[in-house]
Amino acid sequence: MDTAVAFAFLVTLGAGLATAVGAGVGLFAKHTNRQFLAIALGFSAGVMIYVSFVEILPKASDYIHTSGTDIQGSLLTAGSFLAGLAGMALMYRLIPDLEHPELTDPSTKLPGEEGPVLVADRLLFRAGLGVALAITL
Repeated sequence: MDTAVAFAFLVTLGAGLATAVGAGVGLFAKHTNRQFLAIALGFSAGVMIYVSFVEILPKASDYIHTSGTDIQGSLLTAGSFLAGLAGMALMYRLIPDLEHPELTDPSTKLPGEEGPVLVADRLLFRAGLGVALAITL
């Protein structure tokens, strides 16, 4: 087997196993460390932004440039990126907010919660849904 193919297989296997381990932690953890969750969410968002700017956009620009179009690759790539941002902003405006009063009312307890829970902690749920939706699209 070619070393590049073996390396790609091992990296893919590692990513799949990491996903399984992360899901297991999420399912079987007794306590939720919200500070760690917020830091991890910020880190993953930073990695996605880094990959977009350093890996994906330059490759897209090169592919467009070599495809023989009259439009400059960098201009079309930047325009497409900005159109995606505008599309996400439009989607954010058009889709109504989630109406879950139990997320913003500190007097209600959600399943599995013990003691007082800050409203900001509950709104972490909404941020997570937004990130999941952005990744999905």
